[in-house]
Amino acid sequence: MKSVTLKKSLRILLWSCIIFFSGYYIYENCLRYFVFTPKNYHFDFFWTRKYWVFIHIIFGMLATIVSPFQFITFIRKRHLRLHKLLGRIYVFSICISSITSFYLCATTPENIWYALGLGGFTAAWLFTAIMGMVSALKGRLIQHKAWVIRSFVVTIGFSISRLLEDMIVHAHAEVDRVERLTALSWISWIVPLLITEWMLIRNKKINNSYNNVSFAINTAKDELQTINL
Repeated sequence: MKSVTLKKSLRILLWSCIIFFSGYYIYENCLRYFVFTPKNYHFDFFWTRKYWVFIHIIFGMLATIVSPFQFITFIRKRHLRLHKLLGRIYVFSICISSITSFYLCATTPENIWYALGLGGFTAAWLFTAIMGMVSALKGRLIQHKAWVIRSFVVTIGFSISRLLEDMIVHAHAEVDRVERLTALSWISWIVPLLITEWMLIRNKKINNSYNNVSFAINTAKDELQTINL
């Protein structure tokens, strides 16, 4: 009973942190782009590409807001149509936001490694979302769940990236801006995905072990019943 309560508490804590990170990301890094001024668009860095940035932000925000609802059991089991609709909105938003992101990566004034990092970030975001949709359409629900988890991790990776950047800036750490952005463009999606993959493999092994034990127990019971007969 205590383990169940602890697990539930940890889940609540995890989702609280995710909602906080996402809310912080939207408030601090997204809302200013709704006011079209050179200052809000970092002057020369984004101002000449402001419409691409705006579309990227709009659909990125939409994907971030919709993503947690994919994990609500009540919606998934009681309102399947809504679950599917939210899934389509999520994937569509990522597709549009990714197209603009690829353009922004290709036209960034920063170094090539920063552009490649963001390009990889975007590619992982798009690929995991599409794989989640494809596995759902094929009725492969176990694979669908795994891909949705991977996609969600990449989605919140953008929030984590901005939070880490703000923490470094506020700490007055002597890190070059370009080096900081380049490092975060890689770390923010590779590390979370590696951790997620390890957890998915670990859970799969645990489930397989449990299934093997259950199969062995059921087989033994059947044999005992046969002997008794």
